[in-house]
Amino acid sequence: MIDLDDIVSVLNDIRAGKSQRDAVIKSVYYDDRIRSSILSTMKRYGIETSRLDDILSQVIMQFIKTVMKKPELNINQSLNHYLSGIARFTILQGFKSEKKNQTVEIRQGYDQPDRYTPERLLVNKNNIDLLGKVLNHLGGICREVLLLWAHGYSMKEIAISMNYKSDMMARKKKYKCYKSMMDYLYRNPDILNSLKY
Repeated sequence: MIDLDDIVSVLNDIRAGKSQRDAVIKSVYYDDRIRSSILSTMKRYGIETSRLDDILSQVIMQFIKTVMKKPELNINQSLNHYLSGIARFTILQGFKSEKKNQTVEIRQGYDQPDRYTPERLLVNKNNIDLLGKVLNHLGGICREVLLLWAHGYSMKEIAISMNYKSDMMARKKKYKCYKSMMDYLYRNPDILNSLKY
């Protein structure tokens, strides 16, 4: 079995080829600590325990895709904690798709629609790559917060997904990240002009 506590080896094994990747998948899938952690995340959101295998499979698939897509990925926490974060995101995304036909939450204060929000920019598929570069420039946390916001997550959902203590903390972080994005765009008018809105 793979030593799941050695994150660097796990990432290297995933990228090394199919047989090593399959061994990691099997080890993660049957690891009692990870199963227990994912189960406890599910319980917090009221997800039935019978869905454990389904959620865990989605989490593992997302983890493998992320590792393969991002050769520079560096995980500075336990694999268990990292996978629990993916589980939270997966569960929230499931809630989001269930609620897509419901009324959208009324945004207050600086949540008012703006012509350069990531949400509006993402509508145009030609902007996705360019906007991705801008968000990558801001760093991982800002990228994740702004993408969650762009996909319509409420501040409460963002707070839960990002492990913030309150939706007010999520709101402040979103505001700072949005301001950083706009500062970057205004310093780079060629990029700003390329984004069609």
